[in-house]
Amino acid sequence: MPRLFAGAMDQRLVLQEPNATADAYGQRVPAWRDIATVWATVEDLRGTEGVIAGIDGMITDHRIAIRWRDDIKPTWRLVSESGAVYEIRSIGGLNRAEGRVLGCNLRT
Repeated sequence: MPRLFAGAMDQRLVLQEPNATADAYGQRVPAWRDIATVWATVEDLRGTEGVIAGIDGMITDHRIAIRWRDDIKPTWRLVSESGAVYEIRSIGGLNRAEGRVLGCNLRT
């Protein structure tokens, strides 16, 4: 991956980590906590259609490049301004100059 230039990062995404809470009955309720808003380059790779948890849907693989961060975990996700949710599946990156490359899935 080439160096990241500010002009190439044209998407604002919010990094979120899981933050389960409890409801009134003490049951775990999945929730997400915002960590940071980052500029990114989002590249579509491929898509697959099928039945996901009994619902027809599509999973699209994406490569998302952001500035270097050393705190990202594969349990986190990215959310776009339009509400698209990218689940982080892999974290790569060679060095600080080349940023982080995240392998993500988008379910629709």
